Amino acid sequence: MNKGLVPACRVVDNRRMLLTRQDLSRGFLLLAVIAAPLVLYGPHARGSFFWDDIHLVRDHPLLRADNGWYRVFATELLEGAGYEKTQFYHPIPLLTLWLQFRISTAFIWLRFVNILFHTINVALVALVLARVRLSIGAVALGAAAFAVHPLGAEPTMLLCGRHDTIAVTFALGALLVGPLAASATTMGQHVLRSVLVGLFCMWAFISKEASVAAVPLVALATCLSYVVAVHGPSVRRTAIACAAPFCGLGAAWVLRHELAISGASAQLYASPAEHLRNYGTLLGEYGKYAVLFTNGTTTRIFVPYSLGTSAAVVAGWGALLVGAATWVRMERRQAGWGPASRVFLGLCWFLLGLSPHLLSLPMLGMWGNRYGYFPTIGLVLSLASLAEVAVLRLRPMLQKALVGACGLPMLLAAGNTASLARTWHDGVALFESDTVLEPENHLAHYHLGVEVERVAGCEAALPHFWRATVLKPDYARAVHNVAGCLIRLGRFQEAEGFAIQALALAPTNRGSMQNLLMVQLRMGKIEEARKTLARGLELYPQLEMFQAVRRDLPPPSNERPAP
Repeated sequence: MNKGLVPACRVVDNRRMLLTRQDLSRGFLLLAVIAAPLVLYGPHARGSFFWDDIHLVRDHPLLRADNGWYRVFATELLEGAGYEKTQFYHPIPLLTLWLQFRISTAFIWLRFVNILFHTINVALVALVLARVRLSIGAVALGAAAFAVHPLGAEPTMLLCGRHDTIAVTFALGALLVGPLAASATTMGQHVLRSVLVGLFCMWAFISKEASVAAVPLVALATCLSYVVAVHGPSVRRTAIACAAPFCGLGAAWVLRHELAISGASAQLYASPAEHLRNYGTLLGEYGKYAVLFTNGTTTRIFVPYSLGTSAAVVAGWGALLVGAATWVRMERRQAGWGPASRVFLGLCWFLLGLSPHLLSLPMLGMWGNRYGYFPTIGLVLSLASLAEVAVLRLRPMLQKALVGACGLPMLLAAGNTASLARTWHDGVALFESDTVLEPENHLAHYHLGVEVERVAGCEAALPHFWRATVLKPDYARAVHNVAGCLIRLGRFQEAEGFAIQALALAPTNRGSMQNLLMVQLRMGKIEEARKTLARGLELYPQLEMFQAVRRDLPPPSNERPAP
């Protein structure tokens, strides 16, 4: 029988409370688990800016501006960094970076706070596990699994991964303040707590859009809390608690609408069959990562399962969910959180947490390990609950053996995570490891080329870009970069074919037009240059390069004045 958390102190008399040796050992165990991220990631906090951290952190003008603290709330993420407006609105993570910039822009200082946010989330996960009345051992096991899981490496080590970790902090806060909190004694307390839940859900959403999944999760946890309670709250209180997260989400949408930040996605209009394929792929791959304590390469290409395989995967997870729901009905004879309700909540958590990525991963074409960060907590909850049930049904000697067996994968995962953290020192180290693990991955070679070019120049980067084009000839970005590198190296004849191909793959790309125009001018192909210039002026009439070439280009022979 699960006795829940053992009290941290025992009453010796009416005036004193003393901690026992057992209580102290349990407390130190939980502290060690919570401190695990600092131990795993701390030694590797040094490094350099690379990838998205360059233009979205290091060079983001609003982070260096004195009034940036409120301008980040009025500006879309990439628009504030000087790029075209997109759909990303993440002011709260940017606010934390702005505050850090007021103290120091040192990379190790910025990354240390990233590690700190992951550590906070480990502590909050431990609180969630405790609130659903897992035993102290199961709480430590579940929190340790989340602390050392390799899926945590990317959101912790990538500075832009802070968008994910902070969003999870607010989502966990909403669960702890709302459905998993002790019952409010008055209606005023209940309303105040519901308002705070709504705010947490709103803040989670404007930290990372995928945190929209936290809203139905909080509502579901509220309803489940009502199911397992001895004396459930009134219908009115339950309705208020369930409506609170949706109100917070609505407020965030209103804010985005006022700032003209679109929430549309072409993937919304995909066919049901395509959605099924993508969702089955998400469940299959992230489920494998979460349960086996593994992760994919940072640049792993997103390739959907076949329709039949995806349908089988979705049906399998659906069967698990139905089985857990049936178990909950059988368990209602005993009030309070039990194994069935915890397993059911964890499965729903995982299924809901992955659902928003139906609209992102197929368009990105690349897996992101940070996208499995929040859903993994749900499977951690389910697995910790099942492990507790297994331990409690065994004899004491076998219990110790099973606990030891659970510790082995934790140690292996910790070693793997520490090794992954080391690869995040710089972009060359990270993407080079990807090319070793997946030598046929064109994205890995392309991103490695970008980092090598930044630190060593085009001569060293060109083979990586060229390899990406060999692996995927229609990859426009790699073809464009091959042309650009050849131009910088003065190899214009070689660059011409790649420049033409890049523009054919992306006919409206401004950079590819500039590359082709420069090659044609350097090779003396004036008439071809006129056609390219005309197309460029039609699409980008204000671009300075096009205007300068138009001024300097001699007029056609049939327009020259007679001598």
